[in-house]
Amino acid sequence: MRLEQRIGRIDRFGQISDKVLIFNFVTPGTVEERIFFRCFDRLGIFRDTVGDCEEVLGELAVAEELLKLARDPRLTPEQAEARAQQIADNAVRALEEQRRLEAEGGNLLGLDQALTNEVEAMSNEGKFVSPQELRTMISQFVERPNLAGKIETVSEQPMLCRLRLNQSARQQLTRQVRDLDQPDRAVHTFRRWLEGAEPYLLLTFDQATALEKRDVPFVTPVHPLARLSIATFHPSDDPLTAYVTVNDANIPSGRYLFVCDLWETIAAMGPRQNVPASRNAGGCKRA
Repeated sequence: MRLEQRIGRIDRFGQISDKVLIFNFVTPGTVEERIFFRCFDRLGIFRDTVGDCEEVLGELAVAEELLKLARDPRLTPEQAEARAQQIADNAVRALEEQRRLEAEGGNLLGLDQALTNEVEAMSNEGKFVSPQELRTMISQFVERPNLAGKIETVSEQPMLCRLRLNQSARQQLTRQVRDLDQPDRAVHTFRRWLEGAEPYLLLTFDQATALEKRDVPFVTPVHPLARLSIATFHPSDDPLTAYVTVNDANIPSGRYLFVCDLWETIAAMGPRQNVPASRNAGGCKRA
């Protein structure tokens, strides 16, 4: 990862050449040679992006495990070789599975007619979260006093937005992003921006724009910004309560307790419905 950072600096600071050749030297007969080249060969790193190498050796903590392995005096060279090979295989297998799911995700969604029907039903019933609703929620999240951020529309391209955060807010969100389970590509991209020096993050809430500009992060309900917003605005599982007053000559006066249960049927297409009820001193009545 340090080498990748140095390569980035070479290519960024004052570089005037159209092409930069990078040569990495690895000491023969070391754990580094056996494992790193094994990862490179299995993943096709030399034919792929540098980002994938960072995923394997960085986010999956392979580099730290290899370092501990190399410093362990209790292991023979044969034992170190076997342990190192297992670490590399596990890391490679995890990334290959992630790639396979990403590659097949579109086909799976396209063939799942049941899911398509359910999404259409949610949209027709007004339960689908629109891009504007998502942006409103995230804007309220980043504009809170402890973050003091802002999401602004790019004037020349209305479907693009700029997210601006000060250094204190970036550090705070970096700690929260690290606690997210199941880190994915969107989490990695967002975290790199938080830890970097770019003044703003260009993003979009529009699907068509995301397809056209694939280098711009597409904010969906599972994006880390959305997940952090939801966690902030819904911090506990305490039940929601409300008090209302009703004047109706057909209802006996008194205090009533109203409860709304969420019933879900466990099935292939299990429906979910709200079942309200009210209770008074005379018994229970369905509302």
